[in-house]
Amino acid sequence: MNEFSEIKVTCADKDEAARLGRLLVEKWLAACIQVSGPIESLYRWNGKIESAEEWLLTIKTRTCLFDEVSELVRANHSYEVPQIVAVELTEISPAYEEWLAGQIH
Repeated sequence: MNEFSEIKVTCADKDEAARLGRLLVEKWLAACIQVSGPIESLYRWNGKIESAEEWLLTIKTRTCLFDEVSELVRANHSYEVPQIVAVELTEISPAYEEWLAGQIH
């Protein structure tokens, strides 16, 4: 397992993404968050194909904190089933990795 991951969470709007990101940084669960969007999402929900404009929250954190990050996101997210997926970071510049390590407790 790699030490660091990016967790990607889709949000209903920019404000929700920023609010969740701020909570994660304030609680030392993320070194950095990025809010991207708007993005167009297509998905099946309750048997129908849906389309929605969403915002993507990218969270840089330690891989071992996935459960804690997920719990905070679920408790503060507007969706019944929010997307919470992690991608392990396999290559990181040494200086950035050192900075990441100092920002997450």
